[in-house]
Amino acid sequence: MADLWNAGWHCSTCYRTVADVLRKMASFSHVPLNQEVFRDPNRIADRVRRGKDIWDRDGEFYDFVPNNTDMPPFLLAHPERFGYLLNRTGESAGFEDYPP
Repeated sequence: MADLWNAGWHCSTCYRTVADVLRKMASFSHVPLNQEVFRDPNRIADRVRRGKDIWDRDGEFYDFVPNNTDMPPFLLAHPERFGYLLNRTGESAGFEDYPP
């Protein structure tokens, strides 16, 4: 597998709220990913907080990089607006509507 440096971003779960994640799941054409077990807000927040794939797919994991600056400068310049993209480690996992 090759690495692509600075190739771009794609994230299916980089949303401000759990409600937004659930809305995305409901729009999936991937029926196996829109199962009740995956729609539990507590599970979603826990998986995001711990860097685990919310669908338990093999090989999918996410590392937290403390003080990471390898991201778009606009995000770094506006942490009050994009905090949910910068840090997912707290109790809320960065979601504005969690805990409920």
